Amino acid sequence: MAEHHTHHHDCAKANADHFSKEAHTYRTELTVEIAKRCAAVILKKYSFDSNSTEVLDFACGPGLIAFELLPHVKRIVGADSASGMVEVFNRNVEEQGISLEKLHCIKIDSLKDDQSDLDGTLFDVIMYVN
Repeated sequence: MAEHHTHHHDCAKANADHFSKEAHTYRTELTVEIAKRCAAVILKKYSFDSNSTEVLDFACGPGLIAFELLPHVKRIVGADSASGMVEVFNRNVEEQGISLEKLHCIKIDSLKDDQSDLDGTLFDVIMYVN
């Protein structure tokens, strides 16, 4: 059984490593357009309140959809297992002068039961768009 767990851990690590390496090339004209379309569908389907809605964007990558949704929510926390994606996300937040209280990304371990990095935060919306 431990071997089985190790296999999943190896796959999760390989996945995180792959996306970390791709993080700096992930933002293209096509991916931005896809993010805009995804955000438009999400906004059409669900009610968001810019004064109260808090969102967790799970496996957020560089945050393309989060940035599109930002004007419609109080706060978005991105969460990704790829450190490169987390770095690109947070650098974009900083470069755009957005408050870290309103938008930031944390690195998570998808195989860990304890996700204390989220500090027990409750969210109105948890999204995973892939």
